[in-house]
Amino acid sequence: MPVNGLSFRYLVEGAPVILRGDGPTGSKPRAKMFQNTIDLAAMAEALSRSEDYRVLRRLAPRPTSFPPVGMETKVGILLDTETTGLDHRKDESIELGMVKFDYLPDGRIVGVRDMFSAFNEPSAPIPPGVTALTGITDEMVAAHRIDDAAVSAFADEAVITIAHNSGFDRKFAERYWPVFEQKAWACSATEIDWRKHGFAGAQLGYLLNGAGFFHQAHRAVDDCHALLEVLAFELPTTGSPALAVLLENARKPTIRIWAEQSPFDLKDSLKRRGYRWNDGSDGRPKSWCVSGWNKRRFFSRLVPGVLQGGGRSANRSFATIERRHERLLSSYLPRYLRASKRGVKAGEGCRRLG
Repeated sequence: MPVNGLSFRYLVEGAPVILRGDGPTGSKPRAKMFQNTIDLAAMAEALSRSEDYRVLRRLAPRPTSFPPVGMETKVGILLDTETTGLDHRKDESIELGMVKFDYLPDGRIVGVRDMFSAFNEPSAPIPPGVTALTGITDEMVAAHRIDDAAVSAFADEAVITIAHNSGFDRKFAERYWPVFEQKAWACSATEIDWRKHGFAGAQLGYLLNGAGFFHQAHRAVDDCHALLEVLAFELPTTGSPALAVLLENARKPTIRIWAEQSPFDLKDSLKRRGYRWNDGSDGRPKSWCVSGWNKRRFFSRLVPGVLQGGGRSANRSFATIERRHERLLSSYLPRYLRASKRGVKAGEGCRRLG
């Protein structure tokens, strides 16, 4: 057989694929696949059944639909913003994307009800770094404004707003559209322990790959469609969709501890224990703080040794340990710690979901 014109024949689901090398020696083979004889979906399905291959499908947005009459569903919103920077006080929103969906009480997603996508022209040119990340240019947003009334109408019937990193998106959303100040929020990046469920991280694109898809990242509505499939993905550890885990955690009351007036030289210790800096721009204390809903893990992280120990202390009820912890707080860190009796705002809102 001559070197040029080499033919290789493979059999996938009974259909031949011909790879034929044309051109001079050393050139790359050119694939010729005939759509009439090759079912690409069947090929992908065959590969996905093998432990040696992993198939990613391009994410196609779900068509809009309404739930069947009589089905008891709730309405949620997936929200993503693209902005000129990270500071919600001075930077501006340049794009808002939302996907409105119906879900059942057990967390199963029924379908997509509606979508929203709009640009907003900022008061200054978009920084080059933002354009490189998002693909959004000054020409794309020129003369565009996001209709506040349309946003309010779109979000009005939703019982929860979900963002992948709501700590960022929520600040911008509430600054621009007050309707979101009255909504329950959940964070799909932090309120699901993705590592516990077999994922190595919480980055949206990585999670989407784990669900079997890839997409055009960093455009607002595209990221919302991606998040929908991530939340619809059935976790192998629970047998239920990721949305069910998120809702369960979002409904739990949360506790926030503020380390007010803590000495500067304690910052590294606080960071190791999970504290994050709050700049005070939201009206809350300008100090380090930590939040959590798992009180056992939360308290053990706060004061090492409180929940560890042998002998009789190991058999004490959790309530007894909590009381011991409270005594330690009152004597050990009286100047630095204040336990807020109010839940974290996102947690309070989500408890309204029932």
